Amino acid sequence: MNRVVLFSGVGGTDPMHESNKQDGSMLHICRYYHPNEIYLYVTAQMQDLKRDELCKKYIFKLYEQKQLEAPRINCFLADDNVKVEEFDEFYQIFFRHIKNITSDFDDTDTLLINISSGTPAMKSALLILVAIGAVTAKVIQVKTPVGGINQHIHTPDADFEKIWADNPDNLKVDNRCKEIDYKGFIELEQEAQIKNEIMQYDYVVAYSMASSLPGYLTDAYLDLLALAADRYQLKNMESVIERLDKIGISVFSNPKQSDHLIFEYALNLQSKVKHKEYADFLRAVTPLIADLFELILLQMGIDINRLTYCDKNNIRKWDLNKIRESGLLEEFDKLYPDKFKEGPVLSDPLAKLIAKKTSDKKLKKLVGKIRNIESQVRNLAAHEIVSVTEDEIYRRTHYHVEDIMQMIRECFSYSGLEVSEDSWSAYDRMNEYIIGKM
Repeated sequence: MNRVVLFSGVGGTDPMHESNKQDGSMLHICRYYHPNEIYLYVTAQMQDLKRDELCKKYIFKLYEQKQLEAPRINCFLADDNVKVEEFDEFYQIFFRHIKNITSDFDDTDTLLINISSGTPAMKSALLILVAIGAVTAKVIQVKTPVGGINQHIHTPDADFEKIWADNPDNLKVDNRCKEIDYKGFIELEQEAQIKNEIMQYDYVVAYSMASSLPGYLTDAYLDLLALAADRYQLKNMESVIERLDKIGISVFSNPKQSDHLIFEYALNLQSKVKHKEYADFLRAVTPLIADLFELILLQMGIDINRLTYCDKNNIRKWDLNKIRESGLLEEFDKLYPDKFKEGPVLSDPLAKLIAKKTSDKKLKKLVGKIRNIESQVRNLAAHEIVSVTEDEIYRRTHYHVEDIMQMIRECFSYSGLEVSEDSWSAYDRMNEYIIGKM
């Protein structure tokens, strides 16, 4: 419909300044943008000074002078109860008014918002409505004729006809209007949201949000978010480990990649606990437990890789011939009443072998508890249609999820890896590093 609609407060210098006799902000916008619909919000104080009537009168005079069709003018008259100094009140009032005004807008219509008239609370509310995306508009700021703060003079019997006749803006072209690039406010708000996503380990979301921002804002950290997203998804881990080491936030000083991958998997599991992603936690816990048990056995001199093979589907399975050649078949047979049988490498025989070989009572008890917990929850997320909650996990295992995660952390102390208590804060250190680049 090609409408140009102005929404404006009415301030002490509208429609014209009594001292310098030049346009107030509202009239000046009308002079250069020619809105065909004008909505004025008039406080009780401005009504007492009859500024609503004066604004309408001199808008019509301006349009007549410029030989333009008279605009449609509507005034929202505030009552005495409106607290003109409170931002919260205007935020709600203006939002409702503007939503009603623009309810039938199409792509050809333009809303102008004057942020230079009215009280500071009124002007701030209007700017923030646009900045947060609640309202779509061109935001117009009007510089004062003196280039500084206006001196407000409110004379009840001021001669506005003479002020109009002497108004310099009627005689010369001096456009004091400026369209504000409020996108900068939106971008700052988005960066605040990105920081929040980072702190919540939602790196994929953070990366997606940052990708939509201008490069000058994100050049210093966008690649780091891509790194964090890959790390969280356990993708491209060879490159991830190399880059973490390069920027100085690697977990280990000189890690073997396979060892590092196991700990990265554990960090990922820990983040799922913090996110309350319990179904994902249960699906991921079984392979980690098996890998941990293998590392513990390796510290005892038993390399499971030398006792297994990968079938055509890349599933690792026990090889009885290799076990026999290693001289361990008798020990494996003693783990089960019907002797040991070939099959996929699972945690049960590993746990039994640890218990048989270790003299460390604490380790034996820890491995037994973890294996028992795994056996009770292994199929919960995969094969049962249930809501996986912490309460359900506790009902089955008598342990809270964080207690289970703590047992896994304790297991790493027997793995031979250089894992300290501080190592478990690796994601938080990465978060601090990324946010420090923002």
